[in-house]
Amino acid sequence: MDAEGYRLTLPAGSIIFTEGQVGDCAYIINEGEIGLSTQVNNCSVQFIVARTGDLIGEMALIDDGTRLATAKVLRDVELLVIPKDFIKRVFTEADPTMVLLVKLALERYRNMRIRLEQFSRGDDTEKADTICATTAALLKHQTRPPPRDWTTSASCRQPSTSVSSSSSTSPSLIWRLIASPAARR
Repeated sequence: MDAEGYRLTLPAGSIIFTEGQVGDCAYIINEGEIGLSTQVNNCSVQFIVARTGDLIGEMALIDDGTRLATAKVLRDVELLVIPKDFIKRVFTEADPTMVLLVKLALERYRNMRIRLEQFSRGDDTEKADTICATTAALLKHQTRPPPRDWTTSASCRQPSTSVSSSSSTSPSLIWRLIASPAARR
């Protein structure tokens, strides 16, 4: 790794992370290709090839869960490493509604994976329901309430002030944010 620990180069065949590991960072692919695979009935199934500009490994950082896939380098890669504390800081400063929506989507994805795995094995889904309920309870505990300046309309809850969303999440912007002295505070 170089650039003060934020760039990583790996040859083809390298394993970046494995399914079930605790995540400590995410990665943006600056160059190369990575295959993402998951275990289904003890078989490895590659479900996507991530390429230049793609973000991988972020899900485990968002909800403090484990890695949902194994990432294997298919073609030599150069990665931008995004530390967990950076992701946590972004989520701490983000709009609570957006944080909730992302966490709900991730919870539903994790629950779907549990149910599909059990279904494909022909297992009883009662255990999956218990695991899904436990995940939902943990998520509820981790989320923050909406800000006090929210008002309720007849159709939905809306913020009383408008929020502009013109920022880009390109790899170069994220690199500048992470590498800046302010980001290391």
